[in-house]
Amino acid sequence: MRKLLGIVVLGLLLSGNAYAKKGDIKIILKDINFIRIKLDIGIFHMGEKDYWKAMKKVESTAVSHCKKQNKTTFILAGKINGEDKLYRDWSNINSHIYTMFCAKNLTQAVNFYYKYNFPDLFDNGPELFATDVNTNIR
Repeated sequence: MRKLLGIVVLGLLLSGNAYAKKGDIKIILKDINFIRIKLDIGIFHMGEKDYWKAMKKVESTAVSHCKKQNKTTFILAGKINGEDKLYRDWSNINSHIYTMFCAKNLTQAVNFYYKYNFPDLFDNGPELFATDVNTNIR
């Protein structure tokens, strides 16, 4: 009975991501002021090199979307348990959802974070930002 239960639980866990490959991205929601992109990382996650390669795809998708609005892409960051982290929702163990904001300036991007009622992920709200995933967070 335990084996059967284990097989069912494992099957359900794996079935949600059955056709997604590590590094696949999918636009979850987009608006003229933001875009939410899901990055599949796989059950056993991905290596750092592959992760940054996939993040480059996430970034280029967001930049393309924001350019259509004649805006700059902003990736907000802040303190999470005392560490600097990018704004990210945990979708499940297999994927992350990143929200990137399309704005004329940083102030507008932060205002969109609050306006659209995104989950209060950061300890004290967004404190840092980046306009390119390969640059240092400022």
